[in-house]
Amino acid sequence: MKKRTLFAVLACLLAGFLLGACNKSQSAAQTGSSAQPVTLTMINRVNSEVNLNNNPLLAYIKEKYGFDIQLEAPPINNYNERLQILMTSGDLPDLIYIWSFNQNYLQWAEQGLLNPVDDLVKPYQNLMHNIPADMLEVSMVPSTGKSYAVPRTNKVNRWGYMANTRWLKKF
Repeated sequence: MKKRTLFAVLACLLAGFLLGACNKSQSAAQTGSSAQPVTLTMINRVNSEVNLNNNPLLAYIKEKYGFDIQLEAPPINNYNERLQILMTSGDLPDLIYIWSFNQNYLQWAEQGLLNPVDDLVKPYQNLMHNIPADMLEVSMVPSTGKSYAVPRTNKVNRWGYMANTRWLKKF
C-alpha cells in the first residue's frame, strides 16, 4: 500500500511537471545535448511514510528524462505555511502542488508568479479529455481569463500544479 501511495503521488507530480516543461527540455534530454540533468525544485505535500531518499521514481525520472527533481516535502500540517513563505521570499520553487484554487492562487497568478498553462495543455488531448470542463473553469483566474494550474481529473478535489514563470522562460 505504501508503494502504491508513493507511486500515485509522484506520478501526479510528474504529470503536471511534464505538461509545463517537457516541450523543450525533453528534446534536449533525448538528444543528449545536455550532459548534466536539469535540476528542478519542487514543493509538495507528501505523506510522512514516503521515503524521498534514493527514491526509485525520482531516480527513473532523472535517468529517463534528464530531470533531477529536488523535492521539498514539509510536514503536511505545515505545508501551507511553508508554501506561503516560499512564495513571498522571491526564491520560488520551479513546481508547486496546490490543494485549492483559493485566494493565494488568484493573487499569485495576478502578481505574475505563475505561468498560464492554457496553451501548454492543448496538445495533450488525453489529459484534456479526462478533465471535465467545469474543472478547467475552476482553475481559471477571473481577472486574467487564464488558467495557471492543471486541475486533477476528479470533481471531488480541486487541486493542481503550477510552474515558476522564471524557470519556464529559460527554455
